[in-house]
Amino acid sequence: MELLDNLPHDKVSLRTKPDGSTTILQTEVVHTNTHHQHHDDNNNNNDNNNNNLEETFVPLTDPLLQDILSILPSYLPDDNNNEHTIPRWIPTTACSLLRHIVTQRSNSSIVWIDFDWLPPPTLLVEPSISSSSSSTSVVGVGARSRRSVEGVGEPLITDMEDVDYGCYLSAPTAGASITANTTTSSTTLDEIDDSDGGVGGSSGGGECDILFPTDFGRLADFAGTILDNTTTTTTTQKEEQAPPIAPPWTVKVTKQSEFLETYGREEVEQTKSWLTGYTPLLNDFGNCSVLTVSRRRSR
Repeated sequence: MELLDNLPHDKVSLRTKPDGSTTILQTEVVHTNTHHQHHDDNNNNNDNNNNNLEETFVPLTDPLLQDILSILPSYLPDDNNNEHTIPRWIPTTACSLLRHIVTQRSNSSIVWIDFDWLPPPTLLVEPSISSSSSSTSVVGVGARSRRSVEGVGEPLITDMEDVDYGCYLSAPTAGASITANTTTSSTTLDEIDDSDGGVGGSSGGGECDILFPTDFGRLADFAGTILDNTTTTTTTQKEEQAPPIAPPWTVKVTKQSEFLETYGREEVEQTKSWLTGYTPLLNDFGNCSVLTVSRRRSR
């Protein structure tokens, strides 16, 4: 439960060539010493505009990403035949974990519950009084400098003080991670989602929670494809000549409330208010879904 939203993801995009063909691009976050410094008296520690992390898109070379996209091409961004393809976040680690469980423990059953949708960040505003006038303006924390390309399945970034940020590059990073004096070196979201490496204090540096929504439909399709491939590779020639039978597993996506009503009715009834009928098990977390992968029981 609530495992998928914290697992590492990768962002991919497409680039259309002049001949109409497309190139798959992977996203990399790099350290660079060419970042422009900001000298804005209104900046605060939460804005984190002075880190030297930048996002870049390069041709796909990551073998795990290549495998996942070959298994389920629908994880690719929608190709609009233009230069403004919207990138898509892919649950790389979840797919890898799912494939490992299915191939190594074929009799296992899987139940994953997590967010299927997350709200956009709540960007706080703070009053800013100019020293040269008595006028007051508002400044959005993290809103002024979205420094990554927005994609489908964008994560929600929030720190330990419940302050949201416009994107993962606008969030505080661990102090040691942004002081590299090299020309270019790669980094990961782990350096942002690192409660031990922060600078501490009220800035919350390096102490952010990264929450990804899960596309349960695509993840279920990925599971089904993996199971199909596993069965195909273990089928003998004699079995191939036999009439087709129903697959020995079920892959299903349900809303959390439906799942709990089916498998936890007693617990649901115990938590219901006798006055209003309200129960947090059904009435809260309406943005959660359940993926179940189970073997069919022989009769």
